[in-house]
Amino acid sequence: MPGLIHNYLNVSDDWQDPNTWDTGKVPGAGGSGVDTAIIDGPGSGASQSLLQNLDRGVLATGTLTLGVAPADGETVVIRNRTYTWESAFSDTADKVLNEVSASDSIDNLINAINNGAGEGTKYGTGTAEHADVSAAAGAGDTMVITAKSAGFNGMWVATTETMDNGAWGDTTMSKDGGSLLAKFEVRDGYDADIGTDGARLALSATDFNIYSHAGSLYHYETANTTNLRINSDNRVDALIAVGGYTNIFAKSGAALIGVAGCTNLYMAYRRNPRTDAYVSFSDKLTVIPDVWGNGGVVEANCELTNIRISGDCHVIYGVADNDFAGPAVLELSGGARLTFNIDTVAGGGTITLGILKGGVLDTSQTHGTKAASQIIEFPGATIVERPGEAFEIITHTKVGE
Repeated sequence: MPGLIHNYLNVSDDWQDPNTWDTGKVPGAGGSGVDTAIIDGPGSGASQSLLQNLDRGVLATGTLTLGVAPADGETVVIRNRTYTWESAFSDTADKVLNEVSASDSIDNLINAINNGAGEGTKYGTGTAEHADVSAAAGAGDTMVITAKSAGFNGMWVATTETMDNGAWGDTTMSKDGGSLLAKFEVRDGYDADIGTDGARLALSATDFNIYSHAGSLYHYETANTTNLRINSDNRVDALIAVGGYTNIFAKSGAALIGVAGCTNLYMAYRRNPRTDAYVSFSDKLTVIPDVWGNGGVVEANCELTNIRISGDCHVIYGVADNDFAGPAVLELSGGARLTFNIDTVAGGGTITLGILKGGVLDTSQTHGTKAASQIIEFPGATIVERPGEAFEIITHTKVGE
């Protein structure tokens, strides 16, 4: 069986230090770490950021590839440090001599980052060792940088450049999965924070369950979590997350999701519907293919492709921005409400197909031009328009008329 038997953590003891766990091992430790982490019992402090130790030893990396030798004046940026290539070497801090070959040039940059050999001749005098990363030669004409510390902070080291023939693999450093558990669960006996905004728990789990009584969990998701379940008494910020999930099931409590979002969002869906679930998506570049709801509130400042909601579910589409594509399919029934703030004049799209079996389609909350290609409206459904700003519908079918 995968993992170890002794994998239950009870925070009534000093669970913050992983060296005190009876397993003596952590997830990701050569495949022999614990398979399940369960946090239970009363919290022992306002912040449990040391749960990052579940992810210890996994360091973020980034790769820069040069096609040819860099040009004079081109730059490489790693977090708050900008390295500038020079053909006529000025011997000043953070300046790097570009050689005839890409290989020799990248060696100079590696030494500049590490404060290695060549200061004053290959890179500028006074260039300090980079505080956050180390650098080494990779395959071919590449440089691999590695974070000096594990966890969330290393993954958010920005990596950019202004080069015609060179590029980073991504705009931030990343991990190859990090810790992957079968299950990570915070049970309802737990009542304190886990992590902080600058030190998030960085791991993935097939099942990631938040059943906490109180407190916030700050999470960095490494894109491997299949099911995120939220059923918490914390109605404000049970989860504060960055990263992508496959499925989010929200029954109760509040989840604030940043970059990436999810593939499928289920709000108080089908069994045991609750009306106090709240999920907010704040990253404008996120696209969520499917939203299903039978209760709760969704605030989406991102693109929603298909929206199917009933019961007393309320989706607010367009919060800070209003230039997203319109939903391909909208289905409303029961007492569901869609607040549609997408403005076609501002660059937003139209509702391709709206099937209103009931509920309210509200276009009145913001100024702008709202539109739909086709609306099929059944008795009992309501469309609310802003006075003086008509909702433009190309094909409007009213069933029963």
